Amino acid sequence: MRRYALIALVLLSLPLLVVWHQYEATYHDTGSRADYLEIEEPAVADPHHPGFRRGGVPILCYHYLRGTPGPVYFVRVLGAVLFNLPTLKEREYWTTPANAFQRQLAWLSEHGYTTISLDELAEILQGREIGPPKPVVITFDDGDVTIEKYALPLLRRYGMTASIMVVTSKVGRRWQDVQTMDWGALKRLEDSGVFRVESHTHDMHYKVKGADGRMTPVFLDKLPYTGEPRRGGEIFVRFDLRTASRLIEEHMGHPARWLAWPYGWASSELDSLAAKEGYRGSLSLAAGTNKPGRDSTWHLSRITITARTSMKDFIELMETADQEEPAAAPVEDTVTASATRSAAPGAGKDESTSARRNAP
Repeated sequence: MRRYALIALVLLSLPLLVVWHQYEATYHDTGSRADYLEIEEPAVADPHHPGFRRGGVPILCYHYLRGTPGPVYFVRVLGAVLFNLPTLKEREYWTTPANAFQRQLAWLSEHGYTTISLDELAEILQGREIGPPKPVVITFDDGDVTIEKYALPLLRRYGMTASIMVVTSKVGRRWQDVQTMDWGALKRLEDSGVFRVESHTHDMHYKVKGADGRMTPVFLDKLPYTGEPRRGGEIFVRFDLRTASRLIEEHMGHPARWLAWPYGWASSELDSLAAKEGYRGSLSLAAGTNKPGRDSTWHLSRITITARTSMKDFIELMETADQEEPAAAPVEDTVTASATRSAAPGAGKDESTSARRNAP
């Protein structure tokens, strides 16, 4: 009887949560089109999609963590995941409960995975190292304060490491729904030996209205996929990437070597500019793994973990990522390889559009 009463309470609460969300969106600018990133909620990574690249090294992409959720949050997640109701804000879709993160790390540890750095991954992809039997890379985008509070102790517990991709102009600031760590906190994390700080650009994490009237990442507006680049676009992008690397070197003692493009997608031309500024590779949100002989260090695939990723989903993603796929033609280890990646099955219009639209 108590179970039925609980179910009834949950169902009765959902309409009230929808009304509350609409009120917040109308009067407090929290709706999807008023949000600071102009994004929509992320889709669940689909290991059965033909574009999901298997048989290589997975890179897990997290954004924000939170403490143990209460009953109200549980009801809101239930409404969003099971009934597709607008009961969660955009940031909450990108937030993983700390206890879920702990279970994921425990599963990785129990199944023999070893975390490696992005530089170690580059050595593996370039054939200079073999690497451990089951390597995995963990990344966090944006540099939210919850990383130090929740991720650091959990990664220490399991002897794992991770990289943080920071927007250097936002370090130590309240960035709409995101409270980022300051340089002191980031330095503490690096000094712990658990984290490495890399670039998420200096100040290109926003969208502008393009010539077609649609919102597009500013770097793609400056240097679009097709047509003539706008005057000064290359200078704009290179100055931003150079500034991010310089600030990271000033505060961390090393320049940025890796770049996560905001919104999860860029182009071979943009990757070429990053290479000219000393970057070793770039990260995307194209779903899948990264394999020697098939993939370069540019436009690396990542598996995005969100509030929608259940433990069952996580296990299926990792087990699928570990499976082999038919051998593909080797790609040259240059920044032009990112164009090849974009042309891979399933990595074309549908996937790239989703990544550019949904990634924070």
